[in-house]
Amino acid sequence: MEIRKSIENNVISIKLLGRLDYSSTEPLEKMIEEIEKLDCILDLTDLEYISSSGLRCILKLYKSTTNLKVVNPNEMVTEVFEITGFTDFLDIVREE
Repeated sequence: MEIRKSIENNVISIKLLGRLDYSSTEPLEKMIEEIEKLDCILDLTDLEYISSSGLRCILKLYKSTTNLKVVNPNEMVTEVFEITGFTDFLDIVREE
């Protein structure tokens, strides 16, 4: 997995590329520890797969930020969010 991060006007943008699973969560978890109390845009346009470990990271990110906006998850990731109830609390936006 690749992570791209930028910060502008106290808003952190994180773009995840590839697979977010047990073997790739450590770098994201370390990043989450550094960004508490910021607004966050999580771009999932290029995220191909998410496991339960990846869901745990997103939940941790949600709890660490003041506002989390999830952008462009694919159909499979959206379905995982729906099945697990993440759609009940995540602000999920599809941008064209």
